[in-house]
Amino acid sequence: MSINWKLVHRIVKIVMPFGSRVEIMFVASMCAISYLYFINESMELAYIVTFGGYFGACCVGFMTRQKTMEIDSAVAQIVIERIERAKYIFDKDNSTWTPPLPKWLMWNRTFIHLEYIGDKITISGPSNMVNFFINKGLFPA
Repeated sequence: MSINWKLVHRIVKIVMPFGSRVEIMFVASMCAISYLYFINESMELAYIVTFGGYFGACCVGFMTRQKTMEIDSAVAQIVIERIERAKYIFDKDNSTWTPPLPKWLMWNRTFIHLEYIGDKITISGPSNMVNFFINKGLFPA
């Protein structure tokens, strides 16, 4: 009997939808702290709060999972205009835009990346940011 590693990988991504070790450690530490804090009140409350915190972190992890999609150059111009109106900061070295936030408020994958391949352009980044700029942007026209 062999192990279906694709299925194992899908299950792990559902149970732990986090993009980096930093996020995994952050969620694990927040769950441990909440468990240790609420264990003095009652065991059931500690379980409920810890599971609820983990479930909330998983919801955020699903919303911010990496997304990559191909767009044509006309749509890319609209997306770039929307990103610039949102005052994102452009990094020429990496061809990425980052939100105008302090570094300590951003995860290491909080950026929009555009890669030009012929007449198609690949946009990648957290799915909530990509969807926001593709669908409506900050100031819809």
